[in-house]
Amino acid sequence: MTLRTTDEIKESIRKHFEQKVPNKPAGACWEWTGSKVPNGYGHMNCKRPDGTRHHEYAHRLAWTIWRGVIPQTIHVLHTCDNPGCVNPDHLFLGSPHDNTRDAVNKGRFKPRIVVDRTPVSGIVHGRPSSYINYSCRCQGCLDAFIAWNAPYMAKLKANPIPEDLHGIGSIYSSRGCRCVLCRQAESNRYKKYYDPDKVRASLIRLRQKPIPAHLHGRPYTYMTLACRCDLCKKASALYQKTLRQRHKLASS
Repeated sequence: MTLRTTDEIKESIRKHFEQKVPNKPAGACWEWTGSKVPNGYGHMNCKRPDGTRHHEYAHRLAWTIWRGVIPQTIHVLHTCDNPGCVNPDHLFLGSPHDNTRDAVNKGRFKPRIVVDRTPVSGIVHGRPSSYINYSCRCQGCLDAFIAWNAPYMAKLKANPIPEDLHGIGSIYSSRGCRCVLCRQAESNRYKKYYDPDKVRASLIRLRQKPIPAHLHGRPYTYMTLACRCDLCKKASALYQKTLRQRHKLASS
């Protein structure tokens, strides 16, 4: 639970807040002199109306004190790019996407995944199938995949997922929902499907009855038949990589 209105902030908290900001130069940053987290943002221990205590970021408190309501799921961003600044004139509201875009524009964001755009040799480029089946991430295959996937994404946006369907693993994979309920359902489904005892039993059956040669090199053989040969491992890795890219595009 987060402080959201000025009425919820007691006068004692406001006085304590202003004690941590002794200098308030006009037009410049108001530097927070209280405790800070490792990334430089100030924070303060606050008391909720029900008597419980929690830590709140100083810049969010500053916005609540001088500006008022912070809507749900909305971030408070800095125009000055100074995490310790609590000057309300240097703050503005934005969505999580706005926060990420602002970090990228200011050079503070380092992508976790660096996509290799080198064209895969030996395939026809500019086709969605090359992006999906061969994991080619060149610009031509990427544009073809986005154009092919655009009607599906438009349909998802036009038809929101009903609330009673959340918490089902299939919604995570088929509709691309990443809410807490669907994530947990997919995690439980994955753990149940890839139970270590079942995998061990499958390996025992494989030793008794080998898999036909024409089935090797398929993700199905790796996941369902638990084959761990090099061909099936490579096929499964490419398949999982393609799924991650599709989910990333679906959630963007």
